[in-house]
Amino acid sequence: MFVPVINHVDEKSIKEIANGVRELAQKARTFKVKPEDMAEG
Repeated sequence: MFVPVINHVDEKSIKEIANGVRELAQKARTFKVKPEDMAEG
């Protein structure tokens, strides 16, 4: 299982986190997720 990582969530608003999730979901759907999107979790 692969889990995308949203870094520094403690410093972001709910809106910024939601935008990050939306961006990672779009990358996953189009097979454009990079290793750095999945690291440092």
